[in-house]
Amino acid sequence: MAHVTTNKYLSVLKYLSAIPTHTALAVNLSPWVIKCIDKLRRNFLWSGTEKTRNGHCLLAWPRVCRPPEPGGLGIPDLQRFGFALRMRWLWLKRTDDHRSWFQLPAEVEGEVESMFQASIYIELGDGGKALFWSDRWLQGKSLMDLAPCLVNAVCGRVKKRRIVAQALQNRQWISDITGALTVQVLLEYLQVWDRLQGVRLQENQSDKICWKWTSDKMFSTSSAYLAFFIGQHPIKGARILRKTRAPVKCKFFI
Repeated sequence: MAHVTTNKYLSVLKYLSAIPTHTALAVNLSPWVIKCIDKLRRNFLWSGTEKTRNGHCLLAWPRVCRPPEPGGLGIPDLQRFGFALRMRWLWLKRTDDHRSWFQLPAEVEGEVESMFQASIYIELGDGGKALFWSDRWLQGKSLMDLAPCLVNAVCGRVKKRRIVAQALQNRQWISDITGALTVQVLLEYLQVWDRLQGVRLQENQSDKICWKWTSDKMFSTSSAYLAFFIGQHPIKGARILRKTRAPVKCKFFI
């Protein structure tokens, strides 16, 4: 009976977590909404009722929302899962220009944009897709990684539009530098000049945008979500425990 009850609890929790998914796909849920949903999920998990006391909570909620490998219970973290869902739009915008909304302006949260940029790299072809100043196209690194002071001397609007093919043509990237020419900027300029000497575009091959968290280099929401937990220490035996045939209640509390 306890085995059936635990299974039922986990099924209901997954349902409660799935309800806001469609909204989070397009809209950033406010912290107040996430707090209210988490309160319902937390109360149901530990007591099966709408309200519960703090003494009934056997594990801190942030720990509950970790994946099983780092010692969590695998209940989705709604904020991070929302970030992962909305990364899909950035991926489609960069990889599929046949979408009807391809050129429409879109506001993206800073966390989503930063995580997306850190999760992709470009295999350079004709230089038609890779952004010269912001993408990781130069031996797996971006100019922001290699020359941050130089990049800060470039207008933000230019950084979002200048592709590699344009920048390399007649060294047009030099004219993009409009900020103060400090000593550090000049040093980084010379370093970038040297690195660009060996760059050769392949005219008959398009740039390939790659996702670094999957083996096939293609985006997936699950890999984007798990990337937010990289750096947390894994628990030895967690993966084996999850696959064992022990009753769910036993695995849950272990």
